[in-house]
Amino acid sequence: MLRGMKGLVAVLAAAACSAPPPRPVQTSVVAEDEPTPPAAPAPPTPLQVETPLKLLHSFPGIDLVESSNAAIHEHGGDAARIGHVMLVFDISDRRAHEIEAKQVEMLRRHCSETAWHSRTPLKIRGYDASTAGGANGVVGDARLVLPPGVPRRYRVSIRFDSVDAYQACDAFGFALDLVVDRVRHKFELPLDITRIDPIDPP
Repeated sequence: MLRGMKGLVAVLAAAACSAPPPRPVQTSVVAEDEPTPPAAPAPPTPLQVETPLKLLHSFPGIDLVESSNAAIHEHGGDAARIGHVMLVFDISDRRAHEIEAKQVEMLRRHCSETAWHSRTPLKIRGYDASTAGGANGVVGDARLVLPPGVPRRYRVSIRFDSVDAYQACDAFGFALDLVVDRVRHKFELPLDITRIDPIDPP
């Protein structure tokens, strides 16, 4: 009997020696005063994609593109008041660009004429510019400086003392003497004046 018990003890001891050791349990310990890691920054908002416009004149790093100027007035009512001319520029580099209008003239002719019969010099009062949605606003007095940065489109308004424009089978336009980064360029732009019939009150 004693010999049988010794054999059983020997078998149990051998089994215990051959069993694999217990695996450690992994635990995560977070210190109470450990700061929360900052959230990853949001990706930058891409620049708004602008509709391509016809090229009017190319300066180094900046292009003057198709620019529309228009106004309306009622038939038999007051003439349209014109107080600025708007120019559109596409910047293709990252440099600052200086814009100055040496002269702006208001052009008029009858619809049956081919040559302008009136050229009125306008008193320039200053400049305003912005990108799409009115963002990145810039102003200037004697000249305008568009700041350096990513390539983008600016809409530049050259302000002047307001003048009247009444559509009675007439054509209108602007003549500009412009300097961009010391490069001078003279050109004309159309001004579309539309006359509408008054709306009868109910």
